[in-house]
Amino acid sequence: MNKPNIFNYATSELSQDAIICYILEWAKLENKAFDENLHTLAINFLNSLFEKFKDIDIPKEYQKIEIIKQYENIDILCIINDEYSIIIEYKTNTKNHSDQLKRYFDKVSKNFSKTKILPIYFKTGDQSNYKNVKENGYKIYLRKDFLNILTSIKYSNDIIENYTDYLQNIEDGINSYKTKPINT
Repeated sequence: MNKPNIFNYATSELSQDAIICYILEWAKLENKAFDENLHTLAINFLNSLFEKFKDIDIPKEYQKIEIIKQYENIDILCIINDEYSIIIEYKTNTKNHSDQLKRYFDKVSKNFSKTKILPIYFKTGDQSNYKNVKENGYKIYLRKDFLNILTSIKYSNDIIENYTDYLQNIEDGINSYKTKPINT
């Protein structure tokens, strides 16, 4: 029996965007004073996004972090040190459509031309094919990537713990074929 979890009900992409923004907020240097472990978790998350781009060095420090929700319909735009623009297109059980990835990249290229753009296709549901995503230059960040970060250190935060449990339950369900007998 599982304990109640808000994310069993807050399943919309906007709810999921909020948790990502919340975690990114913890990466801000001024929030380290409130909870050093959550700050470290958020820094690890940012680092993991940068690690998807082999040709871009991870910043030594995150001095300035600006988080913008729904900028030009982009789920999350995160400006780092006025040098990097991270586009996060978040998907649960839907997939990209109507040329949105290209449009989002073009908008950021035009409006933040002085930054290096890091386009991320953040997927916590499942999808069989990422060909179009890759063709648009986006790096794929999957549920297992995020779970690796969320479980990498100890922290105490009901919101993030609920979200981690929610994602872990999805992951366990998807991987249950490894341990459950197949009905014939």
